[in-house]
Amino acid sequence: MKQPEELTKDLIKFQTIEGNTEEVEKCLDYIENQFSTGFKFEQFEKEGEKSLLISRGENPRILLHGHIDVVGADEEMFEPEVKEGRIHGRGAADMKSGVACMMKVLNEGEKEGVALLLTSDEERGGFNGTGHVIEEKDLNPDIVISAEPDDSGNFPSIVTEQKGVLQLEITIEGESAHASKPEKGENAAEKLMTKYAEIKNLFDSKKDFPTTLNLGNIAVEGPVNKVPSSASMQLDIRFSASYPKEEVLKDIKQISGIDTEVMAEAPMMQNSRDDKMIRRLMAAAEKASGEQADLRKENFASDMRFFTEKDIPAVCFGPEGYKLHSKDEYVETESLKTYCEILKTFLNNGLSR
Repeated sequence: MKQPEELTKDLIKFQTIEGNTEEVEKCLDYIENQFSTGFKFEQFEKEGEKSLLISRGENPRILLHGHIDVVGADEEMFEPEVKEGRIHGRGAADMKSGVACMMKVLNEGEKEGVALLLTSDEERGGFNGTGHVIEEKDLNPDIVISAEPDDSGNFPSIVTEQKGVLQLEITIEGESAHASKPEKGENAAEKLMTKYAEIKNLFDSKKDFPTTLNLGNIAVEGPVNKVPSSASMQLDIRFSASYPKEEVLKDIKQISGIDTEVMAEAPMMQNSRDDKMIRRLMAAAEKASGEQADLRKENFASDMRFFTEKDIPAVCFGPEGYKLHSKDEYVETESLKTYCEILKTFLNNGLSR
């Protein structure tokens, strides 16, 4: 198998954006063809979203995890560029470099009990990828490691907690009138802004790892020369234990005069920092890198929530990469070698009882 740097560049060339099923299939075929003999390949599909489980032996105790889908980008971002010790391109950090490292480590390992799950819908919630496979396959490993990139500036660091997601649509009614006589109506847009201020006051940004609120969309009924009789807004809430989902919903629904609809939700990713396997991964990271490995919290959500929801320890830990989803996305090439060494060290220690 090629070295991780070359694998990363090859993987970047596949335009595995949403809806590009052909490129996803080509990418998964490429990955499968890189492995030596002795591996089992299981394909999964739900609603057109494809996943691949690569394993040696049954019932893996350690599950490596990655996604090959990427967010959209200009054509030139799918032509990887290497400069100043970095690989640039779409997916260089998120997360084709991490996938490349996991491929290499798994292929060179000799012990059974390790598997690699690759999905193609993580950027859209992971429900048809990880969410489907974990139910279909009934996976129950001792730990799951996702190769989500480390952009903390303190590589190596391990994410053990992530916020959950709650997306709401808030609607409020008013009374229409001609815009020249606004006093004859009841402006739903103005009422909506007043209610938004009430909702915003519920959130305290000074708390440790605070629950956050983002006003994402506003829609108002009718043309500009009419007092709107209906208005709505869509809110994206990232909740933590400091202000959990149940309390958020309870408080918002107590605000009078609004209709609240849950559009989407996803649980928090939470682990015990004293978990034996997480501690072993931390020790492996420190041994292989010579640096202190921090356990940290992260705002964004990931597929690891599907596992922690089932009380399976699952963390995000990948190579050092920056500017995710931007036109300047890159991964530090040197971190790929270190990351591979960390994974090798962990697999050797993690499979011992």
